[in-house]
Amino acid sequence: LLKEHKIRNIFSSQEGLAYQTVLENKMVSPYQLTATLDPEFSALGGLGILNININNNSLAEFLSHGRISLKVPETVKVNLNGTVSEGIFAKDISLFLSAKLKEPNFIGKGFEFCGPVVEKLLLKERMTLCQQVNSSNIFSSMVPFDSTVKKHLSAPYSKSFNFVLADAQAEYSAELDLELSWLEPQIGIVGSEVEVKPLAKV
Repeated sequence: LLKEHKIRNIFSSQEGLAYQTVLENKMVSPYQLTATLDPEFSALGGLGILNININNNSLAEFLSHGRISLKVPETVKVNLNGTVSEGIFAKDISLFLSAKLKEPNFIGKGFEFCGPVVEKLLLKERMTLCQQVNSSNIFSSMVPFDSTVKKHLSAPYSKSFNFVLADAQAEYSAELDLELSWLEPQIGIVGSEVEVKPLAKV
């Protein structure tokens, strides 16, 4: 089966988290499109990779025909402004955002996270942001590739990428400006769905 479908890489579960293993083995790089069954791979959006979650039918289509059918979604730009307080982590930001992005008009759209808060996030924090936010009913989430990502890419990766950013005329279906200087530690309360509240109100 592996030879038939030209599958070159296969890993055992003992080798670690799938998306981390793929990253460490340099199987992905910025500006790529990845399609996965595992929603954990949404973390790759933190490297400027567009990851989309597919279902078993799409996987079967790919294995059978070598392609999948996709509809390019509208994109929402989310500017995260301000300076977060000490003790506020990427998980707090992602919980806050996941509650915000549950609105019906955001379902099925792609999200691009920008702004001063994002620029200061470490690579692992950007991955947490994209992974956790993508648990909502959205198409994808990503942070544009920049110097923070570039310094984590060893040769030959780091020498082969120029920064590609959306131009001033880029069209978005919506643009959100969120001030996070006031943000408190957040907690997700699991029930029929996750309810997000400030920790101080629990």
